[in-house]
Amino acid sequence: MKKLEEMMWAFETRYSVDITTAFNGLLDYIIGYFDPTGQPIEGWRFNKEQNAEFHAMMCEYMQTMDRMLQSREWFDAWGDLFMCLYANGAGKEQFFTPMSLVDLMTQVCVRNDLGEPTLRCGGFGKRHAISDPACGSSRNLLAAHLAYQKQYNRNAYISGEDLDSTCCKMSAVNMMMHGCFGEVVCHNTLSEPDIVRAGYIINETMYPFPTPVPSIRRSTNPNEFVCTSAMLELKKQHEKPKEEIKPKPKAAEPKAEAPIEETKPKQPQQLTLW
Repeated sequence: MKKLEEMMWAFETRYSVDITTAFNGLLDYIIGYFDPTGQPIEGWRFNKEQNAEFHAMMCEYMQTMDRMLQSREWFDAWGDLFMCLYANGAGKEQFFTPMSLVDLMTQVCVRNDLGEPTLRCGGFGKRHAISDPACGSSRNLLAAHLAYQKQYNRNAYISGEDLDSTCCKMSAVNMMMHGCFGEVVCHNTLSEPDIVRAGYIINETMYPFPTPVPSIRRSTNPNEFVCTSAMLELKKQHEKPKEEIKPKPKAAEPKAEAPIEETKPKQPQQLTLW
């Protein structure tokens, strides 16, 4: 990753942009490059010369991943690059879990008695889901994806969520490169679990027909993501139906009393004796 790090710093110096802008620009370029819809990158502000440099950096990243995956099962290049670029106090310092510790946690957590999958995962059919609500650069998800694949000889549905938009972009590219089927959603999982600020659906071009073409499709529709659509359904189930306000029955009108007829006293009958 040393060469890619040098290319990033050179880009920052040459074009007088901060490292955060350069780093996110590269991630946006790669995501846009692999988006099968061809939709333009929102807010893209780089010129033709800068685009060419992003392309060169993307090629360097691909070559690095090709070399690293020949000797290991998974590799988080973005997490390492992120920590190197921000190690000098650039304002977004994060420390991601060491890869050896991630592998250990995966061995403890991935079970071998899950049974048949029942969760419907959009266009990927029924699958078991592996989720991380604060995924960072998706190290835990990458390791769990490969452990599940070895255990069950199929792909699980990988769902990553994070509040940080840069982490979500790193996760999307990482998952695409490792052949995951799944999604990445940028939102606050506690206060807005059914909202999608930015979302990425990973490798839907590789299912149901296996192809060698990976993809990252951008979307903000919560119904397209398993994690948010599940929360929408849960929210719907817990909403109390509004009680219908029935009109109060009218009080019965009092019946008019029949008039009391005046009864005249009967006159005594007179008897005639003679």
